Amino acid sequence: MRRRCPTVGAVTKSNLASLHQRAHAACPDEVDVELAVREGEIPRELRGVLFRNGPGRQSAHGVPYSHPFDGDGMIFRFCFDDGKVRYRNRFVRTTFFQNEARAGKMLYRSFGTNLPGGLATNLLRTRFKNAANTSIVRHGGVLLALWEGGLPHAIADETLATLGPYDFEGRLRNRAGWLERAMAPHLPFSAHPRRCPDTGDLYGFGTAYGRKNRLFLYRVRPDGAMDEPEEIELPKLTFIHDFVLTPRYRVVFDLPASFDVGRALLGLVPPVEAITFRDEPTIVRLYPRDRRQPRLTFEVSGAFVFHFVNGFERDDGTVVIEGIRTSRFPTLPGARALATGEAFYPVPLLTRFVLDPRTGKAREETVSRIPCELPTVDPAEISRAHSLVFAIAGEEVREGTSVIAPYFSRIVRFDRRDGTARTVDLGDALTGEPLYVPPARAGAEGFVFTLVYEGAREKSALYILSADDLRTLAVCDLPHGVPPGFHGTWVPR
Repeated sequence: MRRRCPTVGAVTKSNLASLHQRAHAACPDEVDVELAVREGEIPRELRGVLFRNGPGRQSAHGVPYSHPFDGDGMIFRFCFDDGKVRYRNRFVRTTFFQNEARAGKMLYRSFGTNLPGGLATNLLRTRFKNAANTSIVRHGGVLLALWEGGLPHAIADETLATLGPYDFEGRLRNRAGWLERAMAPHLPFSAHPRRCPDTGDLYGFGTAYGRKNRLFLYRVRPDGAMDEPEEIELPKLTFIHDFVLTPRYRVVFDLPASFDVGRALLGLVPPVEAITFRDEPTIVRLYPRDRRQPRLTFEVSGAFVFHFVNGFERDDGTVVIEGIRTSRFPTLPGARALATGEAFYPVPLLTRFVLDPRTGKAREETVSRIPCELPTVDPAEISRAHSLVFAIAGEEVREGTSVIAPYFSRIVRFDRRDGTARTVDLGDALTGEPLYVPPARAGAEGFVFTLVYEGAREKSALYILSADDLRTLAVCDLPHGVPPGFHGTWVPR
């Protein structure tokens, strides 16, 4: 089922690339204002704070970033109370951000961007900028801006002031050899931690390179104390962006993508250009929460998964994982293709992986032909059979379609109980992650928040949708345009 939101006009293929470019321009200012409600009304039962994180700009002191993952993080705060919402946005002022501000120029290499000047300025520059731009979580009384390549940064709940890097009382110090410590004094923390609804523990992971490539598995207690990280040697350094939590396991997909660490560290290319995707199976590794239990390994077809939906276990021990699968690691095309809106992105489809520990066999099935990304579920259903999945989406594609232009103006609601899908088309707009927010009382409808860049206004708005049928409950206008960003979290009051 599909419907169009009446708020904005239709989008055409010719303006998709332009819309994307305008939406990702630098946020012009930092403000603190009450938002006007253009349409509908804010449900009065909404009491809490929506935090979002994402790049606030795509250049540094006149030098454009070459990859959308590189922009300096900006936190967006929407505080709901008594049918009103107050909005505030602030850059994450990391040491890297402040050093560049003082110097008035780009000083650091990034995931997809080398410094200007070629090899002479990038040779052996092994310290990469922590953009603090990917996600945000509040746990153990601390609000953390997350970036998977380094330490999280503590953020003040109300003012959004950056309090500094956060290493969980030393648990994230790199205790490897002197070479590894010189390249990275601290272990990286997850961009996608997952909280167990039963225990309140926050689980995550990080990968570190060196003479031994290592995977670290983290557990942070509800009071914010981190256990000693579990260290696992990896056969190779791969690309792991997300993972899955089930009642018994932490599930990692060892994707057939590898880093040419030497080329990246020498400065010949930025890290993203040192990733090679191979035509090989994907290895799925199950690490028990109880370390005394054996690890399990499965093979599925070669695939790339940026984001997982959720994972759970059936009564017979079968492990079920859902994620957004593409056929290969997505690479960006040249400037001309980006400017014209040509298709280049491998089609991302909701896919279910079923792993049977009794037989050691795995199978997968495509759930829907609707291209989608940035999925969310009810936080109470993490590690349990989930009922609803929300994601940004495009038009349904026919089997055999291999690439699309990934400029999404729709929200999709997958009902995993009956297998149906419902979409809403927001028209001339670029949608951000649709975050599901549970109702304040049992039996009431939940909500979906999405930060939308509207092409006609060239400004952004926060949409509040009904989780039941995606109807628009309220549209709150921001005073400026901001990039739709990556991920967010809801903190109820």
